[in-house]
Formats: sequence, C-alpha cells, structure tokens
Amino acid sequence: MFYFLSKAIDFLVMPFSIFLILSFCAFYIKNYKRKKLLLILSFTWLILISNSFLVNKAFNWWEFKYMNMNDLQKTYDVGVVFAGGMISVPSLKADHPVMGIHADRFAGSIFAL
Repeated sequence: MFYFLSKAIDFLVMPFSIFLILSFCAFYIKNYKRKKLLLILSFTWLILISNSFLVNKAFNWWEFKYMNMNDLQKTYDVGVVFAGGMISVPSLKADHPVMGIHADRFAGSIFAL
C-alpha cells in the first residue's frame, strides 16, 4: 500500500502532471472566467517548467556553491558520496567535476582521490 501511495503522490507532484490536471480541470469547468484562468495558469506552468534555463537556475539555487579542493582550509577524514548520473567539468582550472545536466557525486569523489 505504501509503495502504491508513494508512486501516486510522486506522479501527482510531477510538473507535467500538474499541467495535465490543470488542463483537465479547465476542460470540465463550465464557468468561463475560471476556465480561462485555469488555461492561462496551466500554459504558464508548462512554459515555466519546459524552460531549461529557469529549471537549471532553480537547481543551481538549490545546490551548494562548489569550491576547488585546493581552496579548502581543512583536511577531512571522511566524505559522503551520493551516486548519480553523468558529470561535466566546467573548465580546465577546476580540479573537480560539477553538476552538469545530471549529478554524479560518486565520480566526483573518485576524482578527488
């Protein structure tokens, strides 16, 4: 039961699902003003979530600002590794990979060795 509930909630909070729900509600509502408002909201939502620049800015706002390993003041004995997808190296001056289109902290920790 918990598995089904978690998958159902995951589907409902996905951005494209929110667009579909708003669009279906606008289709079934008889009131013209509410229908127009829901259609405007749904297509505005679709434009916002399909804009990769805005989505990347939101992801970067969520992530911690990265530092080069040479700039660290303290030596750490233990690190936490979160596995993920692909990596990208932003420039030749960076001594570690960063989050590109996908996050990959496992490879980042391997490169840190």
